[in-house]
Amino acid sequence: MHAHHYLGEANTDTLLYKLWQKLHDTPQRAAQPDSHTRQATAKPLVHAQFSNKFWSMPNVTFKEQEQVLKYRTDTIHTDKHTKRFSHTTGPATCPLCGGSDSSPHILHRCNNHTLKRMHVNRHHQAVSLCGEENSKGKLGSAIVTMDACNSEKLSDLKIERNIPADWVFPTQQNLPTRHQSRPDGVLVMPIEGRGRHLDPKQIPPKDKDIHLVEFKFCSDINPQQTLEKAQNQHQPLIQRLRTRSLRGISRNNQVTLHVILLGVGGTIYNQYTIFVLLNLGVPTHKVHQLATKLHCHAIKSLNKITKTRHKIHLDNNSDNGGSG
Repeated sequence: MHAHHYLGEANTDTLLYKLWQKLHDTPQRAAQPDSHTRQATAKPLVHAQFSNKFWSMPNVTFKEQEQVLKYRTDTIHTDKHTKRFSHTTGPATCPLCGGSDSSPHILHRCNNHTLKRMHVNRHHQAVSLCGEENSKGKLGSAIVTMDACNSEKLSDLKIERNIPADWVFPTQQNLPTRHQSRPDGVLVMPIEGRGRHLDPKQIPPKDKDIHLVEFKFCSDINPQQTLEKAQNQHQPLIQRLRTRSLRGISRNNQVTLHVILLGVGGTIYNQYTIFVLLNLGVPTHKVHQLATKLHCHAIKSLNKITKTRHKIHLDNNSDNGGSG
């Protein structure tokens, strides 16, 4: 909330308000570099400018702005509101999948086939945006595999779609258990000081500096939960990619996981969006352009998904003679 915004009779004691405000709090002193981003965490968690650009973007309609505001104030109509307005009790249940209904449920947890497909398409489009900018950055030549991107674009960039390629593993053996985890991108380069190789396939296993990239949409006010989920998801793969040397840890390869987070309501994070893209070699001005594109993509997707959810619900009610 802007410091000079007039709140009037707004209740600032609610948990939702406090959680949103906490995202904009600035630490009192510079902290140690974050283990995930390797950047100092003195800045607020959320980048306020990029997270609120939808107010001034010419391609964002008033209806889309309204829908974002409803999401951020928890007033998107759900079964919770239906029960409140009809003065009935009981748990709020999603009319499409039977899960616990809420705005976050609609936007990234609902198991309805149509909404789930929209969630996947939203993710794929965001990965394509990130992949395109990463390929143009200083680490672009190190990208060896990329998932969820246009096949023709990957072919032009000489990037494989198989995730991850067998030669990336130390033993170079094709084991089925390796592919249970599918990161959105894999970069391979030589560890500094251990020789130069133009072809990543020629780098000895112990000399590889491997970077895994994972993109996730998350709850705007609780990104840490999604971050931990991504880290746990890829931990077995990271263990399989690591070499084991009898000559000490200094002779092992390096494996790093980069998790890019974007709030389903368009929230751009300093630590989990901006800094991660910078660490992947994307120039600062390109990171800012990409953050704007990702923000707009999230806003447009939020509007489409919520409208589709309500349309399916209404259609189902009509088919049942207006009951429910």
